[in-house]
Amino acid sequence: MILSFNVLCERIPLKTDKTKYYRRKRIKQAIDELININFLSSCNIKNDNYEFIFTHKSKKVNEIEKSIKEKYMSFPEIKKGFLEYQFTEEEIDRLFDITRIPYIQALLRYCDVNKNKIGDTKGYVIAGLTTKTYDIDDMYYN
Repeated sequence: MILSFNVLCERIPLKTDKTKYYRRKRIKQAIDELININFLSSCNIKNDNYEFIFTHKSKKVNEIEKSIKEKYMSFPEIKKGFLEYQFTEEEIDRLFDITRIPYIQALLRYCDVNKNKIGDTKGYVIAGLTTKTYDIDDMYYN
């Protein structure tokens, strides 16, 4: 999560009449305290933007990741996934490559989660299997 200095000053009630140096120092102290209690793993600061790296994923995120990884574990499930995205049997036979099963599983899982953002899911899958290989987050792989 990335937050700007101004957003942090609003969220952490810091008086605006104090100097920017003072407010930065107070934010740094708060970050150090969060790291000490293992709420944050670290914080990267660049150009008044603070990137927070959290120690633990939430229970909900872990459950979502687990349920995603349970999909497309067999060829019939993978085929069903293709069919849900309006692929024909001929297209599936042409695009399916047994050496790329982990990538195909991850690609279908990614599409399931992000179909609203992707838009043309079928086109996205075709492009991912023919012209380019997407850099898919590890959470979609087994």
